[in-house]
Amino acid sequence: MSEERVEELKVSTSGMKRVVITGLDIPFWDLVIFLIKLSFASIPAIFVVSGVFMLIGMMTGNMMFWMRSY
Repeated sequence: MSEERVEELKVSTSGMKRVVITGLDIPFWDLVIFLIKLSFASIPAIFVVSGVFMLIGMMTGNMMFWMRSY
């Protein structure tokens, strides 16, 4: 990046302002479609999270088994 561009970025970020959203106007059917897509997208995430918890449980159970024998 050139020196001028870096200076532009510094100037533009220093003047940021806080924004508060007070309302959202979303048509009903667009919201329904979005929520259906969200539910389908969460299915692979459930598998990943349950796999992580399963690995943590297996490691914890294995440690408890070996600690019990001492």
